[in-house]
Amino acid sequence: MDVRSYIAQNAGSFFDDLKQWLRIPSISADHARRPDVRASAEWLAAHLRATGFPEVEIWETGTPGSPGLPSVYACWPAADPAAPTVCVYGHHDVQPVEPLSEWDSPPFEPAERGGVLFGRGASDDKGQVLLHTLGLRACLAGAGATAPPVTLKLLVEGEEESGSPHFAALLRDRAGRLACDVIVVSDTTMWAADVPSLCTGMRGLAAAEITLRGPETDLHSGSFGGAVPNPLHAMAGLLAGLHDAGGRVTLPGFYDKVVSLTAKERELFGRLPFEEKAWLADAGHSQAAHGEDGYSTLERVWARPTAEVNGMWGGHTGPGQKTIVPGQARAKVSFRLVADQDPAEVLAALEGYVTAHTPPGIEAAVLPEGPGARPVIAPIGSPAVLAGKRAVEFGTGALFTREGGSGPEADLTEILGAPLVFIAAGLNSDRIHAPNEKVEMAMLLLGAEAVAYLWDELAEVSLSPGAR
Repeated sequence: MDVRSYIAQNAGSFFDDLKQWLRIPSISADHARRPDVRASAEWLAAHLRATGFPEVEIWETGTPGSPGLPSVYACWPAADPAAPTVCVYGHHDVQPVEPLSEWDSPPFEPAERGGVLFGRGASDDKGQVLLHTLGLRACLAGAGATAPPVTLKLLVEGEEESGSPHFAALLRDRAGRLACDVIVVSDTTMWAADVPSLCTGMRGLAAAEITLRGPETDLHSGSFGGAVPNPLHAMAGLLAGLHDAGGRVTLPGFYDKVVSLTAKERELFGRLPFEEKAWLADAGHSQAAHGEDGYSTLERVWARPTAEVNGMWGGHTGPGQKTIVPGQARAKVSFRLVADQDPAEVLAALEGYVTAHTPPGIEAAVLPEGPGARPVIAPIGSPAVLAGKRAVEFGTGALFTREGGSGPEADLTEILGAPLVFIAAGLNSDRIHAPNEKVEMAMLLLGAEAVAYLWDELAEVSLSPGAR
């Protein structure tokens, strides 16, 4: 039986299994749902054993004093001991579901309507994790084999939607078990259902809260206004100064390590059927594109670093007048980073910038909101990416994209010392992190077919360090 026929014949049971998994409300950010996250890990472990993985384990994270949420590990050795080893990464935790009133059907009661499956986690990331089990069985059926052409390892995290706080430590502790030649990530999207594509990079993230303090208490603006510094005035100027007239970030050294797009990458991005008006409509019906001069909209959101003001507050914001000089002002800012920027270095530059631009009489503090996430890139000419490209083409040329979001991929590639390839079956229209999350059922089946081909493709290429 060929791969496609196997997938078609087993699609029904695949979706039955997925619906069962989606009913488990594995919200890692909700402390009350911790037992559900564990139940999700146990469900997946049982499913992987039933699929045929000879080695399946639930890995605890954190410490006894500060326990984390469980990851699931599985391994199926190749028949050939010399075959490459592939580690597939995904996550089984999901985002919170509020506001519930905006869901057309309950988020943890999967609903199938017109070839679309609705439910929290349908696309991000349970559907894209589970397609690997169908794809592997199809690969074996197509070859009449009892073991995959590559040694296949799965690592499915339980805390990705909470910032992966224990994931790097888990990777370091288990690096020997996870040793591999290539890492496959299935937690992204394709450009469109009829435009095969591979993601080749994800931006990183650094975030902080800035506090400016002036007088010890709010002051009467008639008695003191114009004679003492106003923290809100100072904050407004500080935030406005984060960009120059051309949209470039003004932090010292901010662009020193930025890996610029190559002419080939810019040309490939330009091939994508991008309609700016439609994109602006999806962007909350924004009225105009905006950003760093000299770059297209896609280049700005995929491959250029940014600074954003997420919130600013202080003083009187209630009804009516309260004519004061406020005692303090606060703001939250974040930076999306690209290779090879480092979140710690960017946050240090922010602190230097704030210190240099805070006027006399104002005390400033910068509080980082976590360590951030490092950006990652998968070169379009690497053997792993080219193998992925061949696997998803289905007779048409595949294009390349990037993603503006962040994840633990930088830790994966750095700690395990292996290159990345992103294989996805989600779409940007899947409403991930939003009410009415969905997945196109046909896309999951195409994803299963792609990974069935991917294992054969990776078995045939050199993935040695010199070829990465």
